[in-house]
Amino acid sequence: MTQTTTWPSFLEKALWGLRRASEHLGDPEVQAEFEAADDWWRKPKTIGGVENVLVPEETAVSGALKVLFSRIQSDQVISGTPPDEDDLRQFHFSLEERRPRDPAIGKKTKPTDIAIVLRAAEVFDLRIEAKTLIEYGDIRSEYLSGRGLLRFEDPGNPYTLEVYGGMLAYIVKEEASVWEDRVRVDLLTQLGAERILQTTVGQRSMTTSTHRFDIVEKGKTRTVNVAVLHLVTAIEARPSLRNPTDPRQSEPNDA
Repeated sequence: MTQTTTWPSFLEKALWGLRRASEHLGDPEVQAEFEAADDWWRKPKTIGGVENVLVPEETAVSGALKVLFSRIQSDQVISGTPPDEDDLRQFHFSLEERRPRDPAIGKKTKPTDIAIVLRAAEVFDLRIEAKTLIEYGDIRSEYLSGRGLLRFEDPGNPYTLEVYGGMLAYIVKEEASVWEDRVRVDLLTQLGAERILQTTVGQRSMTTSTHRFDIVEKGKTRTVNVAVLHLVTAIEARPSLRNPTDPRQSEPNDA
């Protein structure tokens, strides 16, 4: 693997691991495990006319994905990698990693939400910004904002200097495909069609936005180009907001 790893092969394995961790998070027993933590939920709020809805806290979800990614790795270390799985044993999944050119070093740093790293013949470092999307308007107000996607083109403190980055939407309503379409529509509106493309990772076609900015290194200006992959992970609110006939009739599961 060390001699043949490329960005496409790294992305295929890293995103397979992230997707598998997300699938495990949807398992009722696993979900109950994390819901038992006293910092899993945000404060209750009214959503779509439903009162006292509990939504998982964004950092907690990222933390759960890290735990589940690590469990996949541990199983592979013990039992080997099955033919239908990608080998994650040399990958490193971390949270709140310092940005490569952050001007701060202490409590004023603005770290990246998720980093998936592989140190092979070269270092592959995928930085991912996570955002929870509850209502459609959250795409423009949060996901595409200076607190979200636009961090990837901030020359003063860029989210990454690598050729790829990621945006990860945590959704509590409807299906992933619905939000993938919504994000794509708003990307086209905000950035223009010339900056939106489809990238094939493994067998999956993924919406990708392109970003560029200039940095100065050793007195010379260099243009950095980043392709940001747009990802969606379903999470569950209590009561569930996903596909009920009448969400007001849903009751939370006993945990």
